[in-house]
Amino acid sequence: MKIFGAFSLFLLLYSGTSIQQIESYQPQNKFFQIKYEELLKEKRTIGLSQLMATVDYVKLETNSSCVINRGAKYLFTDSLIFVSNRDHVLKFSRTGKFLKKIGSPGRGPGEIERIAEMSLIPESRTVLTYYYKKLSYFSFDGKFVKSVNTGPEFWLTVMEDGRYITYNQVFRGNETYAFRLTNEHNDTIAGIKNHFKWVNTTGGTFGFVPDYLHPFYNYRNKTFFKALYNDTVYYVNKNFIVPYCYVNLGKYKLPDELRPEYLVPLGKGELYDKNCDKYYYCNVLEAGDNIFLESVNYKKNIHNFFLYDKKINNGFLLVDKNVKSTGIVNDYDGGLNFWPVGSVNDKQVFMPIDITTLNNRLEQIKSNNKSIKSPEKNQQLIKIISQTDITDNPILMIVTLK
Repeated sequence: MKIFGAFSLFLLLYSGTSIQQIESYQPQNKFFQIKYEELLKEKRTIGLSQLMATVDYVKLETNSSCVINRGAKYLFTDSLIFVSNRDHVLKFSRTGKFLKKIGSPGRGPGEIERIAEMSLIPESRTVLTYYYKKLSYFSFDGKFVKSVNTGPEFWLTVMEDGRYITYNQVFRGNETYAFRLTNEHNDTIAGIKNHFKWVNTTGGTFGFVPDYLHPFYNYRNKTFFKALYNDTVYYVNKNFIVPYCYVNLGKYKLPDELRPEYLVPLGKGELYDKNCDKYYYCNVLEAGDNIFLESVNYKKNIHNFFLYDKKINNGFLLVDKNVKSTGIVNDYDGGLNFWPVGSVNDKQVFMPIDITTLNNRLEQIKSNNKSIKSPEKNQQLIKIISQTDITDNPILMIVTLK
């Protein structure tokens, strides 16, 4: 079926995802579509110097009390950096000085079994950790405040107003909602209905959680979110969940009938394994006037990186001189090519850099000195690398956009 224009697309999405609200919903005029297959055709090499105003490196202190585990996530305030570290939170200053460990491993009051998501409420100086039905509140000073029992959803983020967005990837087939806007009492204020249901008579379930999936991001004082299989990006406006944009993956979107959660309990997981290398899921992040779009192949470790300019409603696949999608080429200080994994604020994005990776690229970084915009910054980066040990914590590369 052909779709003519963004408004027709919106009607299709609106009816297909079953947006449920306590109050009536009014469509948003700014809803837009990102056409993935068209972006693939447009290939460009973009240098970091074209996008950045400044680049800063924050070397996070390393000692026996603050060793950062693989898979850690980072959140920022104006003066602090919080790191979710499997079963506790580490607090650093914005210059990288270690300040405090928050929480301890365990299941009791004030203890953290595991962290699936971490949130901040800067106004009340609260850091929150979530893992399957349990949300724990701590002060920025590390004092345990309270725990709240929540719904069974795997992902949950807390907005600045204290309300929750939960994301249910649909593991069992009978889930009512994919996303819910809730309060502390688990009352559903608004929700996006699960549109793909099945009857599971096997008694077993299967949960597929990709390593690179990032369902939530914050931008302009709003929380945005996108599911693994549903490519509409939503945000919360008062008591409404509002469609923001649609990433149309076209032929690269995994069909519902190939979802592993559906097939594996039926003993048909081989259908997913046989076909999933044809399809991609995507993550969305915004900063400045840009959308950073990353697509990830379900089977192979293939990542494609796209930059979408909202001012002109157009974008392209980012490639290097070898036409390989590697993100934004670092033509500024000759360091690693850049791709943001999160935002510091609306104008700053960041990427954690593993020390081993930096050391392995040291000779290449040195050789880049004559072909970059700032040889002086190249020397400063080389000095930072020379002062590190392979056991040190990651270095955060923070890019302020123009």
